[in-house]
Amino acid sequence: MSHIESVFESKSKENAEAGKYLQQWHVAKTHVPQLLNTISHYFPHYSLHDSTHSETILNNIELIMGAEVIDKLSIVDLWLLLSASYYHDLGMVITRDDKLECLKEGSAFINYVRSKQNDETSPMHNYALCFEIKDNKLFHKNNEITPENIDAQKFLFADYIRQEHADRATARIQHEGSMHLPGSSIPERIIRILGNICKAHGQKQKDLLELAQEENSGCGTEKCHPLFVACMLRLGDLLDVDTNRVSKVLLSSLTSIPSDSLLYNQTNRDITHINIGRKLIEISAECEDIKVANLLNDWFKMIDVELQFQSRNWYKIAPSIDFGSLPSTGKLIVRLKGYDDISGKNRPRFEINSLKAIEMLQGAGLYNDASQSIRELLQNAVDATYIRVFMENPTLSDRNEFRKKCAEHVINVELNKLAVEVDHVKWHLKIQDEGVGIAPDEVIYLTRTGSSSQNKKKNDICKKMPSWMRPSGAFGIGFQSIFLITDKVTLVTRKWGTDDVVKLEMWNPSGNEKGNILQKTYKDEFTNFGTIIDCDLYFDKHSGWTVHSNEKVSLETIGNFDFAVDESLDIQAAKLIDEINKFAEQTNVGIHFKMNNKEYDFAVKEEDAYDYYDEETGYEVRIGSQYRKTALYYRNQYVEKFNSNIELLNFSVNILSGKATELLELSRNNVLKEKKEEISKNVLKAVLRYLISKYELLDKEIKDPMTKLKPLAAAILEENREYIETHNIETNGSLPNDWMSLDFWGKYAGVDEKKSIGQLFQFGKVELWNNANSELRFYNKKNKKSPFVISQNGLNTQPECFDFLKFVLGRHLTNLVYTSECIVLSKDSDKELIADTKEAKLRWFKNYLNGGTYARGYMPCLKKYSSLRLKDICYESTFRNLGTTYPVMICPYVKTSTEILSVFFTHRSLEFRADEKVVDYIYNHRYSENISREQIKDKLKEFQEEFQPIVDEINSSINKKR
Repeated sequence: MSHIESVFESKSKENAEAGKYLQQWHVAKTHVPQLLNTISHYFPHYSLHDSTHSETILNNIELIMGAEVIDKLSIVDLWLLLSASYYHDLGMVITRDDKLECLKEGSAFINYVRSKQNDETSPMHNYALCFEIKDNKLFHKNNEITPENIDAQKFLFADYIRQEHADRATARIQHEGSMHLPGSSIPERIIRILGNICKAHGQKQKDLLELAQEENSGCGTEKCHPLFVACMLRLGDLLDVDTNRVSKVLLSSLTSIPSDSLLYNQTNRDITHINIGRKLIEISAECEDIKVANLLNDWFKMIDVELQFQSRNWYKIAPSIDFGSLPSTGKLIVRLKGYDDISGKNRPRFEINSLKAIEMLQGAGLYNDASQSIRELLQNAVDATYIRVFMENPTLSDRNEFRKKCAEHVINVELNKLAVEVDHVKWHLKIQDEGVGIAPDEVIYLTRTGSSSQNKKKNDICKKMPSWMRPSGAFGIGFQSIFLITDKVTLVTRKWGTDDVVKLEMWNPSGNEKGNILQKTYKDEFTNFGTIIDCDLYFDKHSGWTVHSNEKVSLETIGNFDFAVDESLDIQAAKLIDEINKFAEQTNVGIHFKMNNKEYDFAVKEEDAYDYYDEETGYEVRIGSQYRKTALYYRNQYVEKFNSNIELLNFSVNILSGKATELLELSRNNVLKEKKEEISKNVLKAVLRYLISKYELLDKEIKDPMTKLKPLAAAILEENREYIETHNIETNGSLPNDWMSLDFWGKYAGVDEKKSIGQLFQFGKVELWNNANSELRFYNKKNKKSPFVISQNGLNTQPECFDFLKFVLGRHLTNLVYTSECIVLSKDSDKELIADTKEAKLRWFKNYLNGGTYARGYMPCLKKYSSLRLKDICYESTFRNLGTTYPVMICPYVKTSTEILSVFFTHRSLEFRADEKVVDYIYNHRYSENISREQIKDKLKEFQEEFQPIVDEINSSINKKR
């Protein structure tokens, strides 16, 4: 008998009103152990949770407090200590009703099993795979009952019940027969207090302090102290570390043991020293397994943290000052055989320091530019919106309907210039979404780098979502990247479906405040669901492009910026806007952008929506791409121009499968190198299926009668016919088997029937001359003469078919040389880079006028203007086909009269601008050091004389259209 029980017996016999507690205890001491003995039926892999565990807890409490303190406790305090030690694990008892509740259709237990099937890191994963879920019911896989899945059932029940056993104990106490004996008058209030004490042994520390420090006991004038009893129960339970109550008999009945249970069972055996006393607690262990050592380290840390917490709050916990103080922690040592002490503070370990994390972000080039961090904030907003839409519509399965629902929750972005200060420009950024919001207990995942994957509640929701609907990323380092461009962030958020509002003020970990965080939590039913982010942005004035105090940066000034002349654009703000624009390009959630009180709406155009989803790859496809290559997106966010080896037609491909961490670089600007081949194969599969399913509709859906896509699609399908067959891609009989016939050829390309495709293949070389009469010239392999010519004049109604001919014939002929607009795609360095014809110049300047963000761009440098050639490209090239291997020069003409159409710039005229600043710019970046300023001026004048008539014609035609 413990000293606690002895004192309780003695005091109860001396107090007439204590009889009810004594009577109940005598019944409970016999009855409760019988219940506890049943725990091993479903927990054979655990240490025994029988009366020996209860007695150990009581002994530990006595060692901590000492006999003299125990003697001071009231009768009800003693009864609560005894009862809590026995009753606190009753929640682990599994009854018939528990099993019926767990196995009913759609139960929480079945959802638990589903989550373990999806969680490969869980020790329960393989056991969960022994079962399958059909129609929200649980079945043995393949209907086969084996020793393995019998044990698996036990382990799953045990793990599920264990998670909630403290709460379950509370509920069981309320209905436990031994608490309601005939003639017993123990107050229901005291029974509830016991339940709350048992619940507290599994609660967080802040919830523990909600218990009353003192309470009328219902036993005369004595008081009881629920908080004190709960704290003693927690310590006594934590210190039960070396009882070795694992039953080898029970373990021998199992086919396997969960990996975590094996480790926990070994921890008891590895304890080498334990001393629990009034002044000091010391424990030592020596392990052979690093995993066991880690578990003991974690356990010792919990003991240390709990003692520190209770010591700090002892003035609230102790019934009176006479109770002295708690013992302190001495040496809590874990040794790994053959190694130095690895316990506590002595153990070296890798850690991520928030300050260093931000510094690494700033210096490691994770993002191409600091302004790209806004993508992370916008992505968080989109992800939160996806989750809210799913929670509001859990049965939603149609992708188009999902897009419509998302579009109802617009993300508002405001960017306003506040001031131009000595060394920087100050802007204010506000982002407001209508997403799912952040609960108070989820804040930790926002503020701890890389911890978002531990947000179990959010992860469980995401696993229930269709794979194509799941969010792109998770809160974590993405959010913290905002500290690349700000020192402080204010965040206000309300979790969907609750009145809980959280306000966070967060400072830059690398700033003066060293990452301080202030949190305020309150109830407010009028705050909208979602999250608001406010911060001031500081952009350096001395990064090359600065802002003058008398100017207002807007989209117009960005469009009119001439990098060779001006120093007045806040380039960081411009890049920020560009990032918002790019982000909004394909997102399902609309973005409303307001800058300096001007409003713009970013929304995906209907013609840019994806019209095909490939079930096997999880890729969406649509024809067309603004990048003149296959554009690759991951869950609606642009990744890169992807070399998919698909010619003639460009596609936009949106990956809706897989995890970002497994497919993309950390910055999400590129695909992981080791994944390029896999993604390329999936892109090809998805595109081929798209063309097969859409083949008959391609030209019907195109409004422009000048554009014919069928022949181009036919060529791609024919080029990949072998791949289609070997990979069993279903064609549904839609492959254009007649694509090589004269009828097909003549219909789309207007080729003289006297020459069949097969005859054309007999020629050895083809050249395309880009002049007023563009033509294909075929040279005979033997005499290299040109017996056959196809002119583009005959193809004016189907311009794409000329490309089609080049593509098809190029597959079968050697030494194909052709021009694209005005650049000769030839390795022959003697060729001119721009066709010296009026038509070519007109075409080039029209492209120049419509391309690029800024007023001035670059152009290919003709040989006769080599004095103007530059040694490098510092800014954007508006000539999109220009490769870095070709000579370039600054264009002496700038685009003016910018008009805003939605969020895009339309330049309306060209103007020659080559003053001294332009001359200086060319001179400072000149390719040849031998070129003088006077030579540059002369060549600019010569250039104007040659090109001005062309420019005048373009400007005149534009003015007529207006």
